[in-house]
Amino acid sequence: MKRFVAVGMLLLFALGGLVSAQFLEENEMTMRGISFNLPSNLLLTIQSGELLIALDAASLATYVKREDVQEGFVVSIAFPEELDQIGLASTTPPKDVITQFKTLLGATADVEAYDTSYGPFPSREAFAVIWTDSRIIAFNLDGVTVAFRVAGQFDRFKDSVNHLIASMKRAAPASGAAASPAPAGEELRQWAARANATSQYGSGSWSAMQATGAPNVGRCGDDGSAWASSSSSGKDSLTLIYETAVFAREIHIFQTYNPGAITSVVVMNSRTGFRQELPDSADPVGNTRCPGVFVVKVGDLSEPVDTVTINLDQTLTSSWNEIDAVELVGVKP
Repeated sequence: MKRFVAVGMLLLFALGGLVSAQFLEENEMTMRGISFNLPSNLLLTIQSGELLIALDAASLATYVKREDVQEGFVVSIAFPEELDQIGLASTTPPKDVITQFKTLLGATADVEAYDTSYGPFPSREAFAVIWTDSRIIAFNLDGVTVAFRVAGQFDRFKDSVNHLIASMKRAAPASGAAASPAPAGEELRQWAARANATSQYGSGSWSAMQATGAPNVGRCGDDGSAWASSSSSGKDSLTLIYETAVFAREIHIFQTYNPGAITSVVVMNSRTGFRQELPDSADPVGNTRCPGVFVVKVGDLSEPVDTVTINLDQTLTSSWNEIDAVELVGVKP
C-alpha cells in the first residue's frame, strides 16, 4: 500500500472498532495548534518519525509493511502546516485542496462533497476523492484546511472519522497565561537522547538506552527493544535526558508491556537544578491499554526542562512495566 507520500512527514492515526455512537473514554490531545478527542482504547506508537494510532498490533503491522489494511482503519492527518510545506496553502478552500490532491496523486474518481455530520455536531465544509485503496477528505476548520487520508474499512468506520472531525478545534491559549505568560517560540518534539535507570534487565536488550529515540516495538509483549527493570516487582525509576530544554506542554510515555505501574513523573532542568513533580502523573492499572501511550499534561513551569524521570511501583502490576520511548513536547525558550 502506497504511503501518503505527497504530504511528507504526516501524523498517522488509526481508528478501529468504534462503529457505534458509544465511544470509550477519551483523551484530549493538542498537536500543531489543533486539539481533538482521542478514544483511550486506541494503540499509539511512532514508526519512522510518524505518529501511528491503531486498533491493535495486527493492523499496525499491516500498515507498517505497506500492505492493504483489510481489517481495521487508518487515517493520515495533514495538519495546516504540513499542507503549507508541500505548497498547498492551509487557507485554500477544501474543495480546491482535494482537486490538487487528485491531480497530484492521479486519482480517477470525481471530487465530491463529504458529509461530516456526527450526532449533535454540525457538519463542516468538506470534500473527498477516492484514491487507490483509500479516500482523501479535506475540511474547513475555523478558517484553515485539514486533510485526511483514510485507508481500510471506510464504510464501517465512517462514524469514527466523523467523530474525530467533529471533535477537532483550534487550540485555545493555555489558561492562566496572564499570570504566568507562556514563552514565545516554536513547538519542539523530542525523543530522549540519553537514559539511565535505577536498574535494568540487561546491558543491551531491556537496558535504559532502549527507551531513547522513537518507539520501535509496536506490539504488546515482553520485548528487548523496550526498557525493563531488573525485577518484575520492584520500585524503579527511568530517567530520560533530551538535547534541548523546553517549556514542557506534554509528555508521551509509550508503554509496551503491563502498563499500570507509573506512580509519578518528575521534570528537571539539568543545568539549574530546577525540579517539579507533575500533578496527575500516575498511570493506574487499566488506564492505558497495551501497547499504548500515557499522556501527561504539563502546566505552567517557571523554567524550561530537559530531563524526565518516571517513577514506577511494579508491585501494582505484578510484572514488568516496559517502556519503549518517551516524547517530550514543549516550546523553545
